[in-house]
Amino acid sequence: NMQHINANATSIYLDISEETLVNRLKNAYFKRPLAPQNDEKSLKEYVHETLLQRRHFYEQAHIILSENQLQDKKNLPELFKNLHIIL
Repeated sequence: NMQHINANATSIYLDISEETLVNRLKNAYFKRPLAPQNDEKSLKEYVHETLLQRRHFYEQAHIILSENQLQDKKNLPELFKNLHIIL
């Protein structure tokens, strides 16, 4: 429950693309129990549908970091410094 999380902690949403999520799930050492494992098409559909259902909640996070922010390595020290101050 996002209200409970936000009331008791600082929430962070890592907003990454569906493609990145699919690749991470496909190559994950520990498998996610709800995610289809054997079929990439099913996995893509699962990620898409799950994000459609959950994005509204994820976007209520105190801090939202985009994939672009995380990929731009020259911004990472400043990003982590700011996170350290907030947390």
